[in-house]
Amino acid sequence: METNTLAEELLKLEAKSLSERIRKVTKDNYQEVIPEIANLEDEIEKELLIKILSKKLEVSYHAVKKEVKANEKEIEQTISNENLIIAHPAFHVDKDFMSLDSERPL
Repeated sequence: METNTLAEELLKLEAKSLSERIRKVTKDNYQEVIPEIANLEDEIEKELLIKILSKKLEVSYHAVKKEVKANEKEIEQTISNENLIIAHPAFHVDKDFMSLDSERPL
């Protein structure tokens, strides 16, 4: 008998609820599920949900796939921006600029 961790069970429930929401989506609110599809790590599940969404919206699979890919790029950009670390003994970060010696902005 297979034992699932709590995290695996929660992921299954999350995927199920996403699948259920996709089945209820309309042309007015489909943008709500695109980022969630883009966040999925399971590529097969992602493809299946893209197919379901494209059929539900009566649009091409490729149009939905393009939207999901655009969201993936936004997520990657956000992650890379959040992981920026500056290791310098004297730096100053302000709203509009950053300087490494508080005299000259970069």
